[in-house]
Amino acid sequence: MIVAKRLQNRIAESRISLPVTAVYAVTVCIMYGFIEKEMWVQFCIFAISSYLMVELNNSNSLIRIYSRMVSCSYMMLFLTADFLLFSIEKSVVQLFFIAFYLFFFSAYQDGRAVGKIFYAFFMLGAASTQFVQILYYVPLVWFFLFTNIQAATFKTVFSSFLGLVLPYWFFAGYYVYTGKIADLSNHFASLAEFGSAFNIESLDIHRIVLFAVLSLFSILGIVHFHRNSYKDKIRTRMMFEIFMFIDLLTIVFIVLQPQHFDMLFGIMLVNTAPIIAHYIALTRTWITNISFCVFFSIVILLTAYNIWMD
Repeated sequence: MIVAKRLQNRIAESRISLPVTAVYAVTVCIMYGFIEKEMWVQFCIFAISSYLMVELNNSNSLIRIYSRMVSCSYMMLFLTADFLLFSIEKSVVQLFFIAFYLFFFSAYQDGRAVGKIFYAFFMLGAASTQFVQILYYVPLVWFFLFTNIQAATFKTVFSSFLGLVLPYWFFAGYYVYTGKIADLSNHFASLAEFGSAFNIESLDIHRIVLFAVLSLFSILGIVHFHRNSYKDKIRTRMMFEIFMFIDLLTIVFIVLQPQHFDMLFGIMLVNTAPIIAHYIALTRTWITNISFCVFFSIVILLTAYNIWMD
């Protein structure tokens, strides 16, 4: 039985989708004023993150057909959040989180992958030097090391601990050298500082809309995956379970502690991109085609609004 390809399928399976999205991303960055403002570092971080999303998809076959939707979705969603584009710290946290996934997933069912686990947790530790609340994810990641990645041995667990603390060895030396050791203690002390829960009103309307849209994408993608996950390989299901759990945890984290919205939104975006990409690439009904057109229009309008306001 031949199923007619709808617009979403033609775009999802096209070999020019990624180049076209890349050109669009560069154009949007120029319109944001990256050249005039000389934000070359931010642009390079965005480019590297986008490339790593391509590698994340290719090396793990996240979509069971040929599709570049994971990286395309990431770039399109990232461009809606100008507060991520303009910030080196927030972009770096995203970059480290994507790199963490690359190393972490490559250790699947490999109890001898000591080096890969070390580098994966090193990326988490490096991200936590910019946003210490990343450490709240570590117990869940250790759980996934046992259950989903299935690579937990004494050596890999010990290497994960070493990788996590290694960035702080460098930072501790720097703080001691500069006489600012108190800054390091204050960094960890912020783990115990909590703002008002459910205080969404503290966010501006732009961030609230972005959060609502991305949450909708996440929930729709998660429901779709659970209904159709039997079609994917076990390895793929294990990886998407990690995306989904961390995505949902991040949504809860944002609702409970909205003062960390900007950093958490970047993490949420990294996890939502593969989930919504799976939905776009592997659904074929007229309803999903309409939803794709609506999503695409919303993303374009949000990006255009940012450029106009900027």
